Amino acid sequence: MSMTPRTFSFMVKRYKDQVKRQELSAGIIASTIVNYSMARPEDGACPADYMPSEIASRKQMSDTEKLRRDLFAAIQAQNPRKR
Repeated sequence: MSMTPRTFSFMVKRYKDQVKRQELSAGIIASTIVNYSMARPEDGACPADYMPSEIASRKQMSDTEKLRRDLFAAIQAQNPRKR
């Protein structure tokens, strides 16, 4: 029995959901420990701070924002406004 592309994409989605659920469970435990420790942070920790998939998506987003700002600055440098 061969696997169809639709079956494969369903299995990949199910795996990603399972990993995210496991990361969330570990993140809830870690953030609770940090928030109730003797040296807790001022603004508190959230479960996403301890989820590798969320950290990677934040880093990717910040890299995209940095690239966007650099590109905008380069365009402005080549086309200065006349005031």
